[in-house]
Amino acid sequence: MQRSQIPRAVCRLVGDDVVVADQSSVLLGAESPLGETGVEPWLWSMPEDMVDEYPTRPLIDGLPLQKLSWRDTERLLLQLLAGQAEVEFAKSFGVRGQDQEGIDVYARLPGELPRPYVVLQSKNVKTVAPSDLHNAVAKFLEGSWPERTSVFYFATTFDLTATSLDSAVRAAAERLALSGVRFVAWGAEEINELLRNQPKMVARFFDRAWVEPFCGAEAASSLPPTRLSSSEVRNLRVGLLKLYQAAFASLTSPAPVSGREDEPFVVLKVSPQPETQLGAQVWDEGGPMTGCP
Repeated sequence: MQRSQIPRAVCRLVGDDVVVADQSSVLLGAESPLGETGVEPWLWSMPEDMVDEYPTRPLIDGLPLQKLSWRDTERLLLQLLAGQAEVEFAKSFGVRGQDQEGIDVYARLPGELPRPYVVLQSKNVKTVAPSDLHNAVAKFLEGSWPERTSVFYFATTFDLTATSLDSAVRAAAERLALSGVRFVAWGAEEINELLRNQPKMVARFFDRAWVEPFCGAEAASSLPPTRLSSSEVRNLRVGLLKLYQAAFASLTSPAPVSGREDEPFVVLKVSPQPETQLGAQVWDEGGPMTGCP
């Protein structure tokens, strides 16, 4: 290898950061392979060429938040709120149709604090107007929570990055600050970023198939292999519902109803023998058949 002088920034590693020390000519070659510090400085310099090949399956920007039901949206936001800080507990407030004083979820912070609660209003909506933020703050301030609340979260599946909404967010923050309450707005962008490092939560609410394209392959590989996906859980619940419906129907319909002989139904027979606890027959148009529908 020929001796050459290449102008380069001499860098050193501090923690996880690369720090530029100065600009100098680093001597590279067979006679002087190392710099004065005993480390080849070019090892810590920036890459000279960028990789021009991209992943065939890049990460997606967001999850289908608006496809969640209002109950699942509230459940998701409650779990995100509980993960924002060490809390004693977090729970929903009231039920749908009740006067909830402008909040849906609250959490209590540990310790003896003058304002020990953080509260959250949940909105799974297709659009948000500046008046919605104004009304949310007004409703909250009219209730009994402001004097014991330190942070008010306005959380929505709608994107809050529009300039008109940005000014409404700042106005809400200033209005609540007068009452000693900090205002935090979670729009679709903020919620997605909070979920980016939560593969288990993504799998729980959206299905395991969303984890790798949203959180990455490494996060997907960290999921327990035996955990049922949300679609599998739904299918299991539907199957169990049908089983219980058939079991209860068999207690009141021991034989086919006149005029409905073409509709199969289940008859469960309890056996006194411990080795055979449950038997089943399915009645069809031609009579009883073995097995379950």
